[in-house]
Amino acid sequence: MSSRIRLSYILLGLGIGILLTNFIYYIRPNVEYRDLSDDEIIEKAKDLGMVFVKDTIQIDKYNEENIDETIKEKEEDYIDEFKEEEEKDYVAEPKEEILFKIEEGQNLKTIATNLYNIGLIDDTNSFISFCKEKNITTLFRVGTYKLTKGMDYETLIKILTKRSTN
Repeated sequence: MSSRIRLSYILLGLGIGILLTNFIYYIRPNVEYRDLSDDEIIEKAKDLGMVFVKDTIQIDKYNEENIDETIKEKEEDYIDEFKEEEEKDYVAEPKEEILFKIEEGQNLKTIATNLYNIGLIDDTNSFISFCKEKNITTLFRVGTYKLTKGMDYETLIKILTKRSTN
């Protein structure tokens, strides 16, 4: 016999076995039905670790006046913290300007690698993907540009596709 015929007989035998087993369990199921009272159900649930909600919630003895006082105290604390933050003198750090040069013959990958090496972008692959999405992979212009750290990709691309500053 060929292997194809043997396989079909095996599958046929498995199918008949499954059908026969289902028929037997249909005629004589092995299921035990028990009616449980509410108390028995509660006891079994406690054995499994279930609890009533009212057993776990602790009801505070505060009345509305105490709750209102607590809310007012928290509001005053928040206002005081806000005033302290407002009074602090924040000095904005000047953004570091970096000169970036694009030379003749550089491709997108080289430009992205150079931007990454000087810390203007965090990931070369995401920058390249962004440029491909915007369909500007070949629009970068040769020249020297003043860039600052923390610029988003959109701003970088706008600057690098314009005329050089020098």
